[in-house]
Amino acid sequence: MFARHCRRCGEPRDVEPFQYLPLQRLAPSVLLPDFNTEPTFVHIDEPFWVAPLMYRDFLWCLSTTGTVYRFSLFDDKADYIGTMGAGFGQTPFAITEVMSDVSVKDWSPFLISINKGSLAGINLLTGAAKQFLIVEFDERILSSFENQFSTIVADGRSACFLKRKGTETYLSICDLSTAKYVDYELGDRIVAGPFKLENSIGVYFENALDVLGPNGLKEYALPRNFKSLMSADTGKDLRLPLGRMPFMLDGKSIYIPGRQETLGSSSEERSELEGFLFFTLKGNDPSHNFISAEGVMSYGQSSAGHPVVIRNGKISCYRDAGPTLLVEDEQLVARGPAFYENDLKIGFVNRGGGGFCLRSFQGEDVFDYPLANLPDFLVPGGFYLTNGRLAFVYRTRQNFMRFVVWGTYAG
Repeated sequence: MFARHCRRCGEPRDVEPFQYLPLQRLAPSVLLPDFNTEPTFVHIDEPFWVAPLMYRDFLWCLSTTGTVYRFSLFDDKADYIGTMGAGFGQTPFAITEVMSDVSVKDWSPFLISINKGSLAGINLLTGAAKQFLIVEFDERILSSFENQFSTIVADGRSACFLKRKGTETYLSICDLSTAKYVDYELGDRIVAGPFKLENSIGVYFENALDVLGPNGLKEYALPRNFKSLMSADTGKDLRLPLGRMPFMLDGKSIYIPGRQETLGSSSEERSELEGFLFFTLKGNDPSHNFISAEGVMSYGQSSAGHPVVIRNGKISCYRDAGPTLLVEDEQLVARGPAFYENDLKIGFVNRGGGGFCLRSFQGEDVFDYPLANLPDFLVPGGFYLTNGRLAFVYRTRQNFMRFVVWGTYAG
């Protein structure tokens, strides 16, 4: 993967330790986190809006000050990598390998992000910052998803993001090696995205979805009785994931959060249900189905890309629009994102007098960890599993990031 590493063993080739990304030791058997041991607590005392990303078995974090940290689940602290500057870290970032300026055979991993005026990155091997693009003086990149569901998509050769000029919004695709870009006009409607539908780039509006093809943008109308959620303060029953985009992607399919209007026994009786519109481009024609939250729902995604939800005392995993029941427990509540990997399922429970807990299910084994044991806990983030070690990330009242890590045993 890296020119500086031996492809057989992953060790560096004549490079100082801080300049390479070691692979964590892989275990010969299936490993699971051991909840019977005391967890390790790790903190980063900087404000964070966006969730970490897992890359080469490390968690990479970007604070709202533009500072990048690297955290291994085998360590007891996070490492400082570099700083991008003000305005970054206010919308989810991307990690990809970018071609070197010197040789087409040399690629380096970059964390890539946006602020309102530029597209930039941090080289994860060296910690050096690089500016890929500065927009025109009368343009502004949509770089804060507190105001709008905007993000960045990057694949090593190009990066896609939203920007605004006057009242018009554009989907901008920038070549990372030349800084040349192409803009696609989206109009003056509120827009969410961009995102990847397999090999295509898409965005969605309140009542439509656009996909970029060889002949430009193609619009698909959403059902007339469905309206997409376009900002974080518009959801009521859906517990949006902390620091992540609210939609979920699975190949050629997307799950769009929103509301569907329903009619009662008379034409005057109307109500709205929150949930997801499952929209897919599989097959010859696009199709869609509405998935109701049926009350309050929290959700996450498995490593395979399938939505995992908590609602009505159940943890379920979705393949397309159909759910598979994983766990049924009357104490389960939509307090935070669910987790599902191999035989491990994790949700949140309300034990009444015992308070709120994380509850893990491994075969017949059930383990509770009280949220009251988490220092300065405010909002649950998500779960990350690698080589049998599990990290739970949460945010404090100061918007600082905390990691709780459980160790390993062989399954």
